[in-house]
Amino acid sequence: MPSKGTSRSVITGLVLAGILLGSHLSCTRPEQESPGPGAVPEKFTPTGPRKNGPVEIGDAATIHFTAMHTDGTVFETTEGRDPLSFIVGNGMVIRGLEEAVIGMTPGEEKTVAIPSELAYGPRRRDLVMRVKKILITGGGKLRVGRKLNFRQPDGTEVPVTVIRADESTVTLDANHPLAGKDIKMKITVLEIREAQETEEVVK
Repeated sequence: MPSKGTSRSVITGLVLAGILLGSHLSCTRPEQESPGPGAVPEKFTPTGPRKNGPVEIGDAATIHFTAMHTDGTVFETTEGRDPLSFIVGNGMVIRGLEEAVIGMTPGEEKTVAIPSELAYGPRRRDLVMRVKKILITGGGKLRVGRKLNFRQPDGTEVPVTVIRADESTVTLDANHPLAGKDIKMKITVLEIREAQETEEVVK
């Protein structure tokens, strides 16, 4: 899952491939639909020496988190599951979470409000498009609310949601489900380690 949403270039590529050039767009079902706090592509296990803190940019932080809507409704949590590990400052998670953990120490817990611009970004009209059904392959009824992945010619996949449908067309929304929404996160720092040279860090 991308950390903030779909870029303009990705959607431009999708539109060019599927509409202007008239080619078919293949669709697959997403493997997971949880919005999540970030875009960690696989389990990351820090291996560097432990630190007593505080968390600094470039450190590998391991945390438990509970992500909530502003009304307190939980949409994701690591409680009862494996904690989340990430390198602070390299974009593995949303910016608001990265900024929140900086300065925290092991064992510290806090709840922070994260505005949409530091979470999943603003909702963008240019990421909503109308597509002819005949351009979509992959089977299944294209009902409102269905989530799909569109595979582009270069092999990358763009997650979209069907928001309207009629006999011949569907309207697809490539915004992140939480785009334009403020959120809250409860964060507990479990461990801080120094990132190793083999662990990519972008400061």
